[in-house]
Amino acid sequence: MVEQDQNGKAIAIAPLAITKMVTEASILRSIMQGAELLGKITDEPAWTKIALLHLKDAKLDERSIGLIKRQTQGLLNDTADGLDPAIRLDNLVEQFQRSIALDTVRNEYMLRTKLYGWLLVDSNRNDIDKLNEKVYAELFLTPRSDAWLGLFSPETYTALEHGGVVKNREQ
Repeated sequence: MVEQDQNGKAIAIAPLAITKMVTEASILRSIMQGAELLGKITDEPAWTKIALLHLKDAKLDERSIGLIKRQTQGLLNDTADGLDPAIRLDNLVEQFQRSIALDTVRNEYMLRTKLYGWLLVDSNRNDIDKLNEKVYAELFLTPRSDAWLGLFSPETYTALEHGGVVKNREQ
């Protein structure tokens, strides 16, 4: 008897949820359009200014900085330009943190809203494999068909023989 009462309540409340969904959908569509417009009118200096407001959120911990130091030891110790290795490391870490902040704000303002929109209106949202394909192909611009994941373009001149690509050779 209790189960029937709960089902009856759920059926009675269902129209309210539809109204809520319609309202949320229109708000989300507005946000998505705003994000697209923001992307069109925001240039690199503007994105950098926004990113600098979030620099503290991109601060690396000591373990991460230690890893960077170990991975770049040879480069950091090259004193041909006269810079102290510690200053060189600080500059490297600072630039990396700025890149993290820049990627983060772009992801937050541009990619997240597009993804939320897809989750709301895309007919494939319940098929994780199809949604994943769409996210990688259309959001991250790294479709499954691109073996280089956007890192190589035959249309870009690199001044390297064969575009810098070395294929595995049988020995």
